[in-house]
Amino acid sequence: MRQPDAHAIAVIVPTLDPVRWLGPCLASLAAQRRSDFRVVVADNSADGAAERVAVPPGLDVAVIGAGENRGFAAAVDDAIRATRTPYVAVLNDDARPEPSWLATLAGVLDAEPTVAIVAPTIVADADPTRLDNAGDGLGRWFLPYPIGRFETDRGQYATRDVLSASWCAVVMRRAAYDAVGGLERSLFAYFEDVDFGLRAHRAGLRARFVAEARCRHVGSATTGSMINATTVRLSTRNLVRVQARNLPAAVVWPRVHRLLAGHAYWFAKMALKERHPIAWLRGFLAGLTRVPSDRRWHRMRAGDAAVDAAAVRAAFDRSAAEVAASIRAKRARD
Repeated sequence: MRQPDAHAIAVIVPTLDPVRWLGPCLASLAAQRRSDFRVVVADNSADGAAERVAVPPGLDVAVIGAGENRGFAAAVDDAIRATRTPYVAVLNDDARPEPSWLATLAGVLDAEPTVAIVAPTIVADADPTRLDNAGDGLGRWFLPYPIGRFETDRGQYATRDVLSASWCAVVMRRAAYDAVGGLERSLFAYFEDVDFGLRAHRAGLRARFVAEARCRHVGSATTGSMINATTVRLSTRNLVRVQARNLPAAVVWPRVHRLLAGHAYWFAKMALKERHPIAWLRGFLAGLTRVPSDRRWHRMRAGDAAVDAAAVRAAFDRSAAEVAASIRAKRARD
C-alpha cells in the first residue's frame, strides 16, 4: 500500500517540449514562498527529454513519462494518481507563477473548507498588463470563454466564485479531483478543464478565482500557435463532447436555438475565417459520433447529484453575462 505523501501539495507540470519550456517553469517553482510541495513532471515527449532538464537546487522533482504524447488529460491524470498529497496543483510548462502563487492559492483552501478549486489571475508573458484569464465561463451560445481574455488588466476582476477554473495554473483538493472522477482522458487536449469544471459545478463544488495570485503565461507553447489544424480539430470535437456530457436537457432544450447559433459561429470562425474547413469537419464529425455515448454517460451521472434546472440556468446566465461584458471590453480595447 502506498504511504501518504509527506508533502502537502503535488505540482503537476505536463510538458511536450521540455528542453524549450520546462527550465523556466521549474525556476519559477523554485522561487515559491511555500515549500511543502513536490513537482511531478508529466513528460509527453517521445525521447524522455524532461530527464535531461536541469533541476534548480533544492527543488524536489520526479518525472513520469511514457515515451509518447498521451495528451494533456491522460498525462495529468496519470501524474495526479501517482501522488497522494491532500492538495494537487497543475501548472502548464509555459506558465511562470509569481513567488506567492502557491502560498496564496493553497492558503485559500487552508482557510475556506467549502472552496474546492482555486485559480489565479493569468496574464500574458509578453505583456503582463494584458489579461489571459480571470476564470472560465460559458457564453450565451454555450461556448466556453476565458473571462478577461486580451483585456487590459486594471484589477477589474475581483476574487469571486466562477463557473470553471483554467488549468493553466490551478490548485485543488485531491478529494475534489477524486469526487469528480478526474480528467476525461479521451478528450486528449482542449476543453478538458472546462469539462472537469462543469462536472465539479454540477457536483456542488466551488471554484474560485483569486485575484491576488498571479501567473504569467506564454500561451500555445505546445501547438506552436493558437489556431491551427490540430487545435481546430480537437477543440471542435471536444466542444461537441463537452456540451453533450455536461448540459442538462432541461436547460438546453428551451434554448436550443442558442446552442445551434454557437455552432454556426464556431463554423464561421474556424472553417471560414481561419480557413480550416477540413479540420473543423473532422472534429465536428468525430464529436457527433460520440454524442450517444456521452449522453448515456450524462444520464448515468445524473443520479450523482440533484440537478436543479432553474439553479443551473441561473448559474449559466450569470456566467454568460460575465462573458458578454468581457467580450465588450475586449472589443473596446481593439
